[in-house]
Amino acid sequence: MRFGQVQIGQRFRWQGQGFCKTGPLTAHADEGGDQRLIPRSAAVEPIEADQAVSAAPTIPRGTALSALDALGAEIEAAARTLPPAAAEAVRAAWANGRRGFIARIDRRLPGAD
Repeated sequence: MRFGQVQIGQRFRWQGQGFCKTGPLTAHADEGGDQRLIPRSAAVEPIEADQAVSAAPTIPRGTALSALDALGAEIEAAARTLPPAAAEAVRAAWANGRRGFIARIDRRLPGAD
């Protein structure tokens, strides 16, 4: 398959590395996150959805939760500058989003048990 045949958003392998097509000539690298310019004529191999999940890089659960807590601290600091009703709405939305995020990572990250 040629890069020009890949649909935007589709994952593929090129030169031994995984990518996601982001534009007619561009793709986002799985590792490192670099944006690359790829010739339309480049021979690529599509990555099936089940392969994509197993090939995706993972981080430990504790690292993800630490980053989430740091974000939560920033949100809380911003909430303190709002009127009380607005601050409570932000806190409730954050708590709901945090629970949903943790539920999703618990299904995907190592050390989630």
